[in-house]
Amino acid sequence: MDEKGFCIGQLTKMKRVFSKTAYERGLLKGAGTDGSQTWVTILASISMAGVVLPPTIIFEAQSGYLQDTWLQDFNPAKQRCMFACSLTGWTNNEIGFCWLSEVFEKQSKGTARNGRNMRLLVINGYGSHINNSFLNFCDTHRIVVAVFFPHLTHRLQPLDMSLFSPLATYYAQNLNNWIMECQALSHLQKSDFFKLFWPAFEKAFSPSNIASGWRKTGLHPFDPSIVLKQVSTQPELHQDDASSKALSTHIPKAAWRRLRKEFAVQMGKSFITEMDKFEAKLFKIKVENEVLEHENQGLKEAVKLEQRRRKGRKAMKMPNKHGGAVIYTPSKVQAICDANIAKEQAEQQKQQEKHEKQLQKQAAKQIQREAKAQRRQDREKAQSKRRAQKEAESQQKQEAREQHAIDRQVQNEVKHQARYRQKQLPLSNQPQDDVVEVDLREDDAEASSRPSRPQRDRRAPRRFDEEIQ
Repeated sequence: MDEKGFCIGQLTKMKRVFSKTAYERGLLKGAGTDGSQTWVTILASISMAGVVLPPTIIFEAQSGYLQDTWLQDFNPAKQRCMFACSLTGWTNNEIGFCWLSEVFEKQSKGTARNGRNMRLLVINGYGSHINNSFLNFCDTHRIVVAVFFPHLTHRLQPLDMSLFSPLATYYAQNLNNWIMECQALSHLQKSDFFKLFWPAFEKAFSPSNIASGWRKTGLHPFDPSIVLKQVSTQPELHQDDASSKALSTHIPKAAWRRLRKEFAVQMGKSFITEMDKFEAKLFKIKVENEVLEHENQGLKEAVKLEQRRRKGRKAMKMPNKHGGAVIYTPSKVQAICDANIAKEQAEQQKQQEKHEKQLQKQAAKQIQREAKAQRRQDREKAQSKRRAQKEAESQQKQEAREQHAIDRQVQNEVKHQARYRQKQLPLSNQPQDDVVEVDLREDDAEASSRPSRPQRDRRAPRRFDEEIQ
């Protein structure tokens, strides 16, 4: 068992093609980087039988919980991987003990007759591996612990010899392809680490590489001379004959130049010149088209990454009876994911029910508003109808009053004429026995002096009549 750290945004040394001008200016000489300095640690373990134990990925988490977005590319049904988290992204005593009890003990127990046979665990001398709880657990479960000598793991550790180096190389290749796909528009995050790491892990931890690691360290088959030869002080001779042969061409350059000269003589220099121009233009268009397609694909990948990152993160909390670190196995991850999915579905159902209630309330309010508007219209119609009736009644009353006033005026005129005739009637009924001529002037004067209304005859009281008798 050994550990391997990843600075998830850092590329290792890789071969690149660039111009001589860029080289002279000192450009593009160093390894590229995404800029992310997040640290992730891998706990890996292999056996001499070629069996690979599920790796344990330790994320840096200040909250102490894994986030579901970090494992969104993990498929528990197909991929065998464990997960843990710490404040620094490194392993510690709790994680080391949890790995021993949850990963090594359970995964290797079947090959040791269910724990009845002894098992050998070869580890480094880290403090997280050598402590009382770790060693007591190994002693109780028949596990023999072998510790490498300090500063010799690069020669004696099979993981360091043949597995971690190709793992870093393959991961750097995947990271470089990822940066090229998104055109460096998106920065690498912990949610993108697993999809770059897992293909590299499956490719690096192949049966041939595992056998090579045990063979190069001289552990299986046991051959200490292999290690002794590696630490020899004699310089090794490097032969580059195969590489020089691979780079050589079948047709010499002089032959190419001679063929081209003969072709120019036969076809004419002008034709060759036009063909060269046409070929150059065609090649330029082809390259520009490929560059545009690559940029378009990179923009699509960047958009997909941004859409994934906009999804809210949720802590993957798991009950911990003994306290301390927790190893998330695929079954636990699947259970937590199912619980989160069920919770999300319940929340969505709740939100949907709430939305439906809001729609029902809005519909009820709309019905109330429509009923209220209908009642208002009915009231307005009734008021307009009553107003019209009142206007008609008032008009009828006004007409009746006017007719009554006219009738009253007519009656008054009739009464006045009748009174006038009654006044004129006594003068016409007087006896005309004696005719006396009177001066008209005097009569007119007297008539003008008399009141127009005739005076009634006043009679004296009866007591005066008795006195006269």
